[in-house]
Amino acid sequence: RSLPMPLTNTDALTHTLDEVRREWIATDPRDWLERNVPYCSLEEVRRLVTEPERSVLVTTKEGEFARQILDHWSVHLADIQGKEAGTHKCDNLRSLIANYTEVYGRRPRLWFVEDRLETLQHVTTHADLADVGLFLADWGYNTAETRAAVHGGGRIRLLALDRFRQGLAAWL
Repeated sequence: RSLPMPLTNTDALTHTLDEVRREWIATDPRDWLERNVPYCSLEEVRRLVTEPERSVLVTTKEGEFARQILDHWSVHLADIQGKEAGTHKCDNLRSLIANYTEVYGRRPRLWFVEDRLETLQHVTTHADLADVGLFLADWGYNTAETRAAVHGGGRIRLLALDRFRQGLAAWL
């Protein structure tokens, strides 16, 4: 019989952080929820996620945590895909495209907002995702140096928070 693979340091840290988060939620859910604040008003968030035909959150966090936060904010999305799915974001994008195409009979216009440049760069290496709009969120977990690398006018566009808040028409 095969033995389970040992956890890497990163896996162990991720597991520990998820468990600490679960304990915090179990102990004081209101405190945990109130510490998760949006980058703009909840009214704006709700308007922004209802503007496109469908909005889906793909996150490297556990989906359960994102669901709790969005439920607390009364923000409703078509779907939330967390890390528990165990898929790379490129595979999430493919799945979204396939599901939409099956339901609506046409390929969707898909815009992917991400705060990790490396993830967006990886998407550019897949020909089947060439029509996906790629946006680096300048308010996310990246540096001024990373954001400067996007100013070259390539496929990946820098998306400032004030432009994000204006809605999809302002992104281009």
